[in-house]
Amino acid sequence: MDKVFVENSQDICIPKAIIEQAGLWQKKLEFHIVNEGILLRPASSSPRAGWAEAFSRHAENISKDTDWLEAPLVSDKDWEW
Repeated sequence: MDKVFVENSQDICIPKAIIEQAGLWQKKLEFHIVNEGILLRPASSSPRAGWAEAFSRHAENISKDTDWLEAPLVSDKDWEW
């Protein structure tokens, strides 16, 4: 692969055959730093895709202990300044 340096970055040319084989032709890409280098993959259709499902799963696992909500509020006089 060829590398082209442009100021503070560098471009790489990936052969079209590799791009097509990876299913990346004419798609927006996400870049992720991994232990061995950089991972390229098609970008999610929405930046928040899957958030609703993840939140629902998380909400199911939240403790049902809500006693702390009934605790009295602390006033400034309880603090030593």
